[in-house]
Amino acid sequence: MTKSEYGFIRKFIGATTVVILVVLSGLLPSCTKDDEPDTLSGQEYMPLSIGNYWVYNVSAYNFFGGYEFTNDSLFVSETYSDTSYYQIKEELFALDTNISGEEYIELRRYKRPTNLDDWTLDSIWTCRMRNNQFIKTENNIAYVKLDFPVYRDKNWDPNIYNELDSDSIRCELAYYDQITDIEIDSTNYNDVLEVIYCEDSTALANYSHSEYYGAEIGLIRKEYHNYDYCFAEDSIYSCIGREIIDNGTKYIWELVEFNVE
Repeated sequence: MTKSEYGFIRKFIGATTVVILVVLSGLLPSCTKDDEPDTLSGQEYMPLSIGNYWVYNVSAYNFFGGYEFTNDSLFVSETYSDTSYYQIKEELFALDTNISGEEYIELRRYKRPTNLDDWTLDSIWTCRMRNNQFIKTENNIAYVKLDFPVYRDKNWDPNIYNELDSDSIRCELAYYDQITDIEIDSTNYNDVLEVIYCEDSTALANYSHSEYYGAEIGLIRKEYHNYDYCFAEDSIYSCIGREIIDNGTKYIWELVEFNVE
């Protein structure tokens, strides 16, 4: 083989290799950033397998205030509360179908005074997925608890599937606030989704409802309060704007046990 023939063969093989590589590169899947999975699709925040359950410690407070006008001042007695503690267990019990053919999950709720007592069936609620929304029906009232996918400041109407009158709805939109880490009873939870259902504060009242969902866990914390502030006044003194609780309620749920598949 002459030197010129050898050079021709090398050039031919090199060109053929380039063509083959170009063709193969067009056949291989593209690994761009846009093809990465959306880790916040959201549905991991509410696992819906039958048999899943969650146990919560619940703290319930009923607040009472006191005040009276004296000759020279407004006297405010110390706000106190009637407090109770108990546990709630929520279990995804069975899959069923309603008269419209839509599947739903029967959610059984149990209650007991302490972890040493037996569970007693408290109520039966339902939950389901519809149009990428997680809907939970509580005491025959349907609420959109989560709307997928998840991103910060996304908002939605939690009451779109219920018939509550406008006077009983304190806030029209729920929204995602942040992904954060929280600690409950020395247990750390990472990548927790904070959902704000309502924040409504005036000089006369304060209402707030927020829930926290853990990835691959579900609801891990819930806080709700509804306060009416003192609005008494006379020609000299007023308690308006001083955030003195005349009456109100507050509930805190915190996860203590769960089984999720």
